[in-house]
Amino acid sequence: MILHATWTFFLCFGLKSIVVKYCDSSYYNRVRIVYTTIHNMATFAKEKKFEKILYSRITVILLLIVVLFLSFSVYSVFEKRQQAQSRATVAEQEAQALSLRKAKTQTEIQNLQTNEGIEQVLRDKYRAAKDGEGLVVIVDRTSKNTTNKDEDVNISIFERISRFFRN
Repeated sequence: MILHATWTFFLCFGLKSIVVKYCDSSYYNRVRIVYTTIHNMATFAKEKKFEKILYSRITVILLLIVVLFLSFSVYSVFEKRQQAQSRATVAEQEAQALSLRKAKTQTEIQNLQTNEGIEQVLRDKYRAAKDGEGLVVIVDRTSKNTTNKDEDVNISIFERISRFFRN
């Protein structure tokens, strides 16, 4: 037994030539298989330690916290992107409206630089007419703003009050 332990010791420390020289090959093969198995088990145990640490509850909880933190960060960036896009859309619409307004104002300015344009504006805004011309104003009778004075005279006070509250 002591002899076998000695040969195993030599084999484990790399003194293969001593073991091969003084032992038969079947014993050497058995010792080599035992040594390889022990070595593989030690390596496997080291790997298991890493897996135990990796799969421990603390590590999993820490990883979940990191994932949640990153998720909230990504979501806030997404919201900011959406807000920026909506602001950009509003700004583009305002820019288009301003460019249309600018074009309209420029055409009005060009129109006011001619005599016909000035005359048109005076006729439209101030209801002006040239000498010898008359001005006709057409009033729509179906409008709510106009009332017939003759009908109001014949209506009793109770009907006036009921009309007031209906409108």
